[in-house]
Parts: sequence; C-alpha cells; structure tokens
Amino acid sequence: MNRLNDMQLMEVNGGTISGSAMQYAAKFLTTIFDLGRALGSSIRRIYSNTACSIEKID
Repeated sequence: MNRLNDMQLMEVNGGTISGSAMQYAAKFLTTIFDLGRALGSSIRRIYSNTACSIEKID
C-alpha cells in the first residue's frame, strides 16, 4: 500500500454518486411504482363496479 502526502491527498477526487444515494433513488422509484399500481387498481375497481360499498349502520 502506498502512502500519500498532503499534496497528493488534495488531488484525490471522489465518486460522483454514493451507494446510499443509489439506494434512496431505488427506494423512491419503488415507492412511486407502488403508488401508481395502487391508484391504477383503485380506478379499475371503481369503473368496473367491483369496489365495496360503504353502508352506514344505524
């Protein structure tokens, strides 16, 4: 393993995207996909009259 001096350490450039950022982006996209699926299922059930009606019990 080579040791770097202070001048060499200042020239080191890090990565542009971290693993944590990629994980959060994937989780965000999964959440958006799940919301779209739920919304689509709700719209399909409403238009095909397969939604359960809510009845008030007196």
